[in-house]
Amino acid sequence: MTDIKKILVAVDFSQNSGKLLQEAIYFAKKCDATIEIVFVLENFTEGRDFYFPYILLPEKEEEELKRMPVPELESLMRQRAEEEMETLVKKNMDPAIACKTILLSGEAAEEITKYAEQEVIDLILMGTHGYKGFNELILGSEAHKVIRSAPCLVITDNNRNLF
Repeated sequence: MTDIKKILVAVDFSQNSGKLLQEAIYFAKKCDATIEIVFVLENFTEGRDFYFPYILLPEKEEEELKRMPVPELESLMRQRAEEEMETLVKKNMDPAIACKTILLSGEAAEEITKYAEQEVIDLILMGTHGYKGFNELILGSEAHKVIRSAPCLVITDNNRNLF
């Protein structure tokens, strides 16, 4: 069995993200591991889906978001994601555990898997249902894709306490 030294926590800034980070801290303490907190900003195109803008920009109306030029929307979302990440870390992270935060851009499952491979991650911890919806009722679509293609162990949490 491989030692777990690097843990990736995939967050979406839903209420479950703090709980996932707490679970990662538990594993990190048990394994003497570091934590890498990852959020993926999905790229926008015409006909774009608006679940992340609603999360990151709740004060904006849907029509305002649809009229916003894509570069402006992406810049605003990146800024808000950085703020959300900082808040998540301040509220939840144990200073005794080494951690870093990463914002990626692209399709979530693909970017998480690619990052895990490049950075030689030993464990991915992620939720099964976040803000994206119920594409797959038993297991969230992004989690399902990561499980199928990850280069390491993946533990999913369905919003219940693991411990």
